[in-house]
Amino acid sequence: VLYALAGERLSEPGREAFRRGEAYLRSSIGPEGMLGRESPPYANAMAIVALLRHEGAERDPDLARLAKGLVDCQLAEPMGWTPGDEAYGGWDRSGALARKPLLIQADVSVAAYVLEALNLVGPNSPDPVWDRARLFLSRCRRPDGGYVYPPVKAHDWKHTAGPGRSYST
Repeated sequence: VLYALAGERLSEPGREAFRRGEAYLRSSIGPEGMLGRESPPYANAMAIVALLRHEGAERDPDLARLAKGLVDCQLAEPMGWTPGDEAYGGWDRSGALARKPLLIQADVSVAAYVLEALNLVGPNSPDPVWDRARLFLSRCRRPDGGYVYPPVKAHDWKHTAGPGRSYST
């Protein structure tokens, strides 16, 4: 909800509701820098965007914690993933639970939200994050210029355009 409201001009009651939502969001950041139990990378990414786009938002330690949580749950070597793995460089919807071989779904959608958030946080995001993300996204791209939702062949059934077929993203 905060993500949707962040760019809007809110009435005073709306601003107060946003402040209450923001306080709840901030109090919900776990020790590992993640929000929520369901799709934490989405939650973190949307929270970062909401906090930065809301009028008067300032960079603060919570933004850094949320961004670090995203960096830490990228499907990479610390989580047991290697460049040869189809999901390497992406983000799984389960967040830090996606230690190899556990994978719920790594797809182009969650990667887009995460990368938007990390870009907004600033240039201090480590380069390896971006290099790994480029590799992941290159696996999603098809010769016709479109993308597949999940690059993991075992997850082709989740791709609504059909296994291996591009869709307009």
